[in-house]
Amino acid sequence: MRLAPIFATTRCKRFRSGARAFVFLVSLGSLPGGPGPTTLAAQEMAPAVGFTPSELFGYWKLDGDFSDALKSHDGTYVEESGGPAEFVTGADGRALDLTDGAGFVELGLEVGPGPKSISFFARTPDFEPELVWVGNRSPGVRGDYDHRFYLGSFTEQLFWGGGRNHRRGGVWPDLSPDRFHHYALVQRSGTEAGGSLEIYQNGALLQTVNYDGSTGSHAERLMRIGRGGGQLTHPCVSVVDDVAIFKRALSAAEVRAIATTGSVGALLASTPPVRPNVVVLLSDDLGYRDLGCYDGPVRTPVLDQLAADGMRFTDFYAGAAVCSPSRATLLTGRHHIRAGIYSWVHDQSQESHLLNREITLAEILRDAGYATAHVGKWHLGWSTPERAKPTPADHGFDHWFATANNAKPSHRDPVNFVRNSRPVGRLTGYAAQLVVDEAIAWLRQPRPAGQPFFLNVWFQEPHHPLAAPPELTAHYGEPTEEGAVYSATVENTDRAIGRLIQTLRSIAPAEETLIIYASDNGSYRRDRVGELRGVKGTNWEGGLRVPGIVSWPGTVPAGRVESTPAGVVDVLPTVCGLLGLPSPTGVHLDGADISPVLRGSAETFVRPQPMVWHLHKSRPIVALRDGRWSFVADPDREISRRNLFEEAWIPDIKASGYANFQLFDLEADPGQSEDVAARHPAVVARLRAALLRINDSIMREGPDYGASPNS
Repeated sequence: MRLAPIFATTRCKRFRSGARAFVFLVSLGSLPGGPGPTTLAAQEMAPAVGFTPSELFGYWKLDGDFSDALKSHDGTYVEESGGPAEFVTGADGRALDLTDGAGFVELGLEVGPGPKSISFFARTPDFEPELVWVGNRSPGVRGDYDHRFYLGSFTEQLFWGGGRNHRRGGVWPDLSPDRFHHYALVQRSGTEAGGSLEIYQNGALLQTVNYDGSTGSHAERLMRIGRGGGQLTHPCVSVVDDVAIFKRALSAAEVRAIATTGSVGALLASTPPVRPNVVVLLSDDLGYRDLGCYDGPVRTPVLDQLAADGMRFTDFYAGAAVCSPSRATLLTGRHHIRAGIYSWVHDQSQESHLLNREITLAEILRDAGYATAHVGKWHLGWSTPERAKPTPADHGFDHWFATANNAKPSHRDPVNFVRNSRPVGRLTGYAAQLVVDEAIAWLRQPRPAGQPFFLNVWFQEPHHPLAAPPELTAHYGEPTEEGAVYSATVENTDRAIGRLIQTLRSIAPAEETLIIYASDNGSYRRDRVGELRGVKGTNWEGGLRVPGIVSWPGTVPAGRVESTPAGVVDVLPTVCGLLGLPSPTGVHLDGADISPVLRGSAETFVRPQPMVWHLHKSRPIVALRDGRWSFVADPDREISRRNLFEEAWIPDIKASGYANFQLFDLEADPGQSEDVAARHPAVVARLRAALLRINDSIMREGPDYGASPNS
């Protein structure tokens, strides 16, 4: 028998360039009987869910005829003798001759960034296979037929589960011939170097498998059904059915729904799902111990309630220890040096800016049909008479109302706001309230029915120069006490957020709005970082760890305090994951899709690479967070520690190595008081290698403005 599989590739939208998303090889035959609903032992019936065709790379219903055991084909398949073949549904594909030592059924996930999933049903046929030509063996040899799954190449197996009479490792139960079993492989995050897959059988999560995509044959395709290799003594005779390849990561509830329903097709809807509004709130220089819900001294009832309604992170991180780079990381999901920003931006002396080539969250959401607006501080590059730089509009915002840097002369009655490239002049009031006034006015503008919005609100408070309403300041101390005014600016921001949330609730139910709150870096006040070491401008925990709150009622569990490390670097891939949108491909994302954490399944989340920070003026100059470990180092050469960055230093920064490595166990020592590197040499070696690998990738992408100022 000649095996005639279909080779179908699908392409996903790649922002500003094209890229493959999945590879799918199968063998096609004819056996009666589709999968039908499966029975989930000890499982509750899955909640009602639905999918739209736009969420799928491809879907092959097949009706129970997907097998390599027989050569016959039915009406869903058209074969041209010796030439290409395709499903009538229009899925691209070609018939390939796999008789030369490659006769297996393969469902392949291509390594790469971004979420993706494969769902299918399978069972072992209940018949005795005929004599066939097996691999490169002589005709007439009876093969030992079996039903097997494995991840990776045959010689580099990551996971292997058997069928009928075989079970070789792994955790996949044997497959009975009297029923279909549902399988799903879900990748929530990944990079070109690898990632992790969640493996489900019949709606239950069996295992999360990490893979290295940099070497081996599984660098292109991860999953095979049946045995490959030079001698096919165990070809696959499974019946594979109802195959769906998704552009996003399926939730556990969605996997259960497919398993219980018995068909993806039964869950397909003709109208797209309602996507939530997205609101990002960012404070400026807010410390880890400022808010009431973080045991801080400031009255913040609105943010406290937001945390109670959603998830509050104990280990949430800014994108950098100072302003501009952190904001670049938030909008791109990438290390700020890749995005063009090494330190805080001084437009009068620097070319530095968020590069035009970067793909921002605003661009992704705008392209998905969202209305987009930015209000508040920008600080990602501002045009001067000497230097033209992109505006927020160039980075995806339909409407913007912003200051280049801080509110001037202070938070009270600022004079430097610009709306859509037009200066607005002197305003009366405090910056936080003025920013929310603009946001509310924009929200109340008419827009097409059902159009979701992305609102990016970056407050100026509590950054210097400080100003706050006297009646709020009086609660914390004298009007001349900096700490009292500082606290009052935080409370005033909380009150402004309260007005904004009230408006949001008047527009849409809470279940239709995702809200993310954080700070751009730690506080400059040592009394507002708690037990953490360091302050703003340092790569110690006090400069990097900030409050992090996510609220989306109905999706994010209420009242959850989460210890999984996360940060603003994760915002872009996570929003894409939650909304079922593809993350940018063709670029390296340093952040991860933490949607499993937000959905209450932190145990299934595996970060593909550690979080890494770099700041020229800090010692340590670099920091890395991996699980419980904080790993820091100094430069191995002299690099200026001046606060105002000079682009002439870029070649030295790119060429620098690292020295004086230190390791801290944050679970036992959150204050980073004891270097435990000597006690954990294996951990040091692993993290040092990871740091150098990631650093090399970052520095290769970072622009040298002296050599190419308009990168």
